[in-house]
Amino acid sequence: EAWVRLAGPVGAERSGDVLNLMESDAFQVIECPDRESWLQTRRLGIGASDAAAVLGFSPWKGPIKVYTEKIGLELEADDETEAMEWGRRLEPAVAAKYEEETSRPLVHLGDFTVLRSTRHPFMQATLDRWILSNGDPRGPGILQVKTAGTFKRDEWDGGEPPIFYQMQVMHEFVVAGVTWGSLAVLIGGQRFLWCDLELDTSFAAELVTREQAFWRRVEAKDPPPFFDRICRRRSS
Repeated sequence: EAWVRLAGPVGAERSGDVLNLMESDAFQVIECPDRESWLQTRRLGIGASDAAAVLGFSPWKGPIKVYTEKIGLELEADDETEAMEWGRRLEPAVAAKYEEETSRPLVHLGDFTVLRSTRHPFMQATLDRWILSNGDPRGPGILQVKTAGTFKRDEWDGGEPPIFYQMQVMHEFVVAGVTWGSLAVLIGGQRFLWCDLELDTSFAAELVTREQAFWRRVEAKDPPPFFDRICRRRSS
């Protein structure tokens, strides 16, 4: 049975909801004591931030990069960029703003708490926040927090979040066993946006299938096609 250390105080009115979350059969809770052990745990499965890369939609890395990290040929970067540092520093403020605007109570399990899917154990996630149900008939949800520079604002002005972030949230839905969640973003340090996302069961099924195929390659040490995404772009 996993013991979970909450990252902040939880009032009595929320403690029961948190216990109910942790009793879910959808996932196993892995509490890592520090960042190093958390990074090691990430190598044991596909994380939410890996999902878009595995499918070839990440602007930062592709399937080969994820593959080499998982088999230990390349270490996942442990050094924070300045953008990553400020994203980490601003995450509590963005989450607090979301809680204020929506009146939805949030819980943070900690930066190094990993959830591993019991049905698909190759899928895991570190959630930014849980959204407690608070009477919502959909039950609890998950919140994904982002920060973006002003030059990225066009990616968020099209009426929906960037597809690679939607894939990340969909992965977390599967791991956490929930049907909805939210994306909240602070753009340029002064523009706050948020939106709800619902589980797309057909896309989630495709995501699981693609991630499972990728993980089988990791286990077999069989690298994925290097130019897969590029070839599909040129043929479309």
